[in-house]
Parts: sequence; structure tokens; C-alpha cells
Amino acid sequence: MAGEGNRIINLVKYAESLGIDINIGKNRAYGNKGLFKVNGSKYRIDISKTLTENEKLAVLIHEISHYIHYKYDKTLKNLDFIFKDFVGEYENELIELTVDSIPKDYAMIFFNEKQSLNNEIKKLTESIKLNYPEIELSDKNNPIEKEILKCEFKYLLKHDAAVICGTFSNKLYSIKNIRNDFPNIKPIYVDYLNLNSAKRKLNRVNRKISRINKYYNSPSELLARSIEYYIMKPEIMCLKAPLVTHHYNKVVEANYIPELTQLVNNCNI
Repeated sequence: MAGEGNRIINLVKYAESLGIDINIGKNRAYGNKGLFKVNGSKYRIDISKTLTENEKLAVLIHEISHYIHYKYDKTLKNLDFIFKDFVGEYENELIELTVDSIPKDYAMIFFNEKQSLNNEIKKLTESIKLNYPEIELSDKNNPIEKEILKCEFKYLLKHDAAVICGTFSNKLYSIKNIRNDFPNIKPIYVDYLNLNSAKRKLNRVNRKISRINKYYNSPSELLARSIEYYIMKPEIMCLKAPLVTHHYNKVVEANYIPELTQLVNNCNI
């Protein structure tokens, strides 16, 4: 089998024969390792120049897989062109591969933050319940909310910080400075404002996690990552996705999708 440099050269030539403009280190990948772009009838793959030879090869396989998906399904919303019945075990195996491929350090930042915020919310809720055991904190008409709405710092019910413009000057309200700005504020007000703030932060973190899951579990990513594994890490692919591996073997051997067969062959030269 050829070295990684020769395999990259083979893949670049093959991709260019498909009408794809390949740019390795010449165009910005916008913070990504690689990007597949469609502009009308033109196709382009950008690959970051900061990658190792092994990473460039993997990314090139990944992005060419996006091209194959787009050629057979321009909506990129399903995998019917390669899986006639993409449900059950096929989908489960692809998702497991995808979960394993998510950068753990990157993802853990959000999951750790979520856990920390959940702990903070629990602690603040318990503190408030000591004074208001019957209160329903999900009710916006609860007595604490009504009391704070009468206060000067009422804006912090919905914002961590707010600037209120006056005729001659502006006034800054901030949850971080609430105790200094209002030394006589009731502790339960501080707890309630911090509880609302923690809930807002948790909603933002959950949205980020949801976007991560939506991206990595999209049909296009499921396909590209599985083909990347199929070629670059066949042992792991066979172990974690035996059904998909067997299916890809049949598809390649039967030349069912010529572009995929050629992609595999060019990597195995």
C-alpha cells in the first residue's frame, strides 16, 4: 500500500477528475479541518494546512464522502441511496461511531458546564425553598418575582446585566455587583436572581449541546465519518459497526456506487 503522501496525491487526482477543486492549505477552512462547498455546478474542498499527513488523508476522504452524498441526494437529508432501509441497527451503529468521533475535550466543556449549572440550580432552589417551602419557582407570578418587580434592579430578572439610559446619565445593573450596589438587598432576592441567571445559562448550554448532536448525527456526517472509519480505521469500524461494514463491503464489491468504489480503491493503491 502506498504511503500517506502518495495516497493523498491519488485522491486529489481522483477528486479533480470528478470536477472538484481541491485546496490544501490555500483557502481558509473557517476553523474546521476541512469543508466541502457547492457553488452552483462547481464543487470545492478546502483542507486546513495545519494538519498532519494522516489527518489530511482522513479529512480528504471525509469531504469526498460529502460529495458522494450530495451527488446522490442533494437534500443531504437521508441515506436511502446507499441504505435501502436505514433504520434500526444500521443507524445505531453509525451513531455509535459518530459519538466516538466527537472531540471529547471540546464536548466535555459543555457537559461539565451543564452539570455545574444543574448543581447550582439545585442548591439555589433548596435555599429559596427554606423560606418559601410552598412556592412554585416555575410560576412567574410567584411572590418573590412580584416583590423584585417593584425594585430598582427588576431588570436583572431577565438579564445578567442591563444598562438603563436616563436623561443625563446611564445606570448599569449587574448580578455580579448586586450586593455592592444594593447592600441592603434581601439574600433571597440575590438567590432568586442568580437562579434565573443559572437557568438562562443552562438553556444556552443545552442549545449548544443540541447543535453538536444535530450536526454530528446528521445523515451527511453519519455517512462521511463511517466511510472515513471504513477506510482509515477498518479494525475499529468492523468492531463497532459490523453490519455497516458488511454492507459497505457488498456495495464496494458490486460497484453499486462507483464513486465510493473508486474512493476505496484509490486509498488502497
